[in-house]
Amino acid sequence: MTVVLRATIERTCVGCGRRREQEELVRFSGGPAGLRAYLERGEGRGAYLCPDAGCLERTVRRKALQRALGAELGPLSVQQLRESIQQAVLQKVQRLLGLARRAKRVVAGSRAVSRALQADRIRLLLLSRDIVPQGEKQFRVEAKRRGVAIVTLFSRDELGAPLGGPREVVGLLDGSFAHGILQAVRYWIP
Repeated sequence: MTVVLRATIERTCVGCGRRREQEELVRFSGGPAGLRAYLERGEGRGAYLCPDAGCLERTVRRKALQRALGAELGPLSVQQLRESIQQAVLQKVQRLLGLARRAKRVVAGSRAVSRALQADRIRLLLLSRDIVPQGEKQFRVEAKRRGVAIVTLFSRDELGAPLGGPREVVGLLDGSFAHGILQAVRYWIP
């Protein structure tokens, strides 16, 4: 049996200066379209940041992204960086939801998710930020009882975009898609 070890790639956060694994950092690049955040590797010149409010503040204060990218990005704020990261997280989650839909590994809508949850088929539950409170409580109780993780970061329009229309509740039936989404949302900075 051959064991293949994956080399760990480390990068330095321009905010705090700590070396960390590349997968733990958010990659930023600047170009004609402006500053963009990525959760994966990319091409071209990039700079890495810890997904941490303190690092974002230090980066803005020291103009570290401008120096690291060698570009004039104009005045940056912590809010702009946070929104760029949140947009990257949303895009990754929507891409994974679209793939899960094509693989028929996702259920959407209250009834379908409720049935799948009771049948112990749900691996991750996504509730919209704007779900009806009574429905939210019902899903939270059932998910907790069954040990299912819950993510409540996106609006019903954001959740439903890859699924064909607004959705208040979405359930993932596949552990790999659930893991991918949980890995993406760990970058979310409230």
